[in-house]
Amino acid sequence: RGLPTERRFFIGVKKEGKGLYNDYAPYAFYDGAELLAATILALLVGGLQVDSALRHLLAWWGLVVSVTVISWLFAPFIFNPYQFSGNKFLCDLRDWADFFCGPASTTTTASTTRTQPWQEWYQKTLLKPGKGIRSSPCAVLSWVIFLAAWYTVLIDKTHLLEVVFSDVTSSIVSQAIVVLPPVFLSGFLCIVLACRPPRLIFVSFAVAACDGVEAAAALGHLVYIGWTKTAVAGLVCKYSMLSMLLVLCESGFRLRGPEPTGCRKLLVSRLELWLHSHRMLRDVIVSALILVGLAPGVLLGMVSNMCFKCRCSLHNVLVYRDPGHPSHIADEIDAAERQRTEDTLASSTQEGGSLQRGMNAQLAQVEVEQGRSAGQAVNSEQQVVRQPEAMGDDEATVTPVGVRAMALAATLGGST
Repeated sequence: RGLPTERRFFIGVKKEGKGLYNDYAPYAFYDGAELLAATILALLVGGLQVDSALRHLLAWWGLVVSVTVISWLFAPFIFNPYQFSGNKFLCDLRDWADFFCGPASTTTTASTTRTQPWQEWYQKTLLKPGKGIRSSPCAVLSWVIFLAAWYTVLIDKTHLLEVVFSDVTSSIVSQAIVVLPPVFLSGFLCIVLACRPPRLIFVSFAVAACDGVEAAAALGHLVYIGWTKTAVAGLVCKYSMLSMLLVLCESGFRLRGPEPTGCRKLLVSRLELWLHSHRMLRDVIVSALILVGLAPGVLLGMVSNMCFKCRCSLHNVLVYRDPGHPSHIADEIDAAERQRTEDTLASSTQEGGSLQRGMNAQLAQVEVEQGRSAGQAVNSEQQVVRQPEAMGDDEATVTPVGVRAMALAATLGGST
């Protein structure tokens, strides 16, 4: 994760490791985006229209929700050193584009597949195929209660709609259209595109358009007659049903079992494209929302640097307890750091060269000594071989080994 004073990337590409978005998305960013969307919907349907006696309570509630949303979406970036640097923010934008739109890489497993950076991260971090289902009973119970509450509200509203406009709507059709999740158009699109799918980012936008068209067609008549709150309730219910289906689909991929074959493999490929397109769309929206929220701070830092020629920053005060230095002092510090780095590299190079020369001299001396000792050994052997030639025939048969044996025996006799 780097040092505490090191700036981390916004989003991690494979060659650079994980970024802040990769680490905190499943724990904070998704929930923060959902809370922000729910708050906006509550404001659009008149959530602030209360009595004057309750305004102070509503103001406190708004403050708490605002702080929660900001902390869930922006806290890791607020405490990221040099987050609002203009040059580094441009690098973050390039990494964001490469993460979602980058070229696919070949993965060699039981079957060779081509996955994009986002797909690889999603498969290893969030989906984890074949790892088993891990869900608590409280989570399942909360899903059931939440969906049951919105379903009851919508059924009650659609029943009232049938009573008021009995000549326009049909009972079964109206209830089914309002309650069913928007999955039919997107599912048909994924079935058609699964044979030769284009880049996943384009499929994600096409799936989003299909879901929006289907939801608008199902809830448009409620907006037309002025039932805006009922239409918002239907939108929340449809989104919740869609989210539940996506969670069930992910749970199916996490199940342990053999690899699908035949018709089952074709069905799994279509379902995988449908799941990946929706999950990529979620990550694109959430990450783009965070980048848009960080952009004003980056723009303010760039403007202050250009206009006032100063690198002082409130963000540095928060992170380092130091506002920074004026522009000319910062330039001097940067030049001194560069000079110190160059001097360190030069000295290390000189030390490495002298060390190498010393090692070479020692090796040459060792080789010379080894050569001398080898020459002396050869001369002694030659002298031992020449000695039998000067002796008689009886002694001429003595070998160098015999000579050494006799010398050893003579030495032992003298010592005794």
